Amino acid sequence: MYRIRDLREDHDMTQKELSAKLGVSVVAISHWENYQTDISGETLLKLSDIFSVSVDEILGKKAPGPKVMYKEIDNIYQFIISKLESLSSSELLRIQGAADNILMNRNNNSTQPVTSRPEDRVNRKAN
Repeated sequence: MYRIRDLREDHDMTQKELSAKLGVSVVAISHWENYQTDISGETLLKLSDIFSVSVDEILGKKAPGPKVMYKEIDNIYQFIISKLESLSSSELLRIQGAADNILMNRNNNSTQPVTSRPEDRVNRKAN
């Protein structure tokens, strides 16, 4: 069971857009999505690259990860970038320190206090 339709729709892509990327007809895309014809190994690899998923996931052999909303992620990314552009160097360093600290605490399941100041992290590591 191919997951081409799901992946294409998750990427807000039309059959025509996908057919152009693959160099095949829209009819071929439709046949694959409706399980009327098989897909070549070469095409599966191209689809894997286009959708950034494994061939197993395209074939439905691997459970898909959480549904990713690419447009929403892009909108959030653009929002964050627009806000970051207005910050000073010291404010950007504080944000970087906070992000590093959050990731460090998450990875270590640490119970140490969270701080967003890089100099506090350095001092804490020295203790």
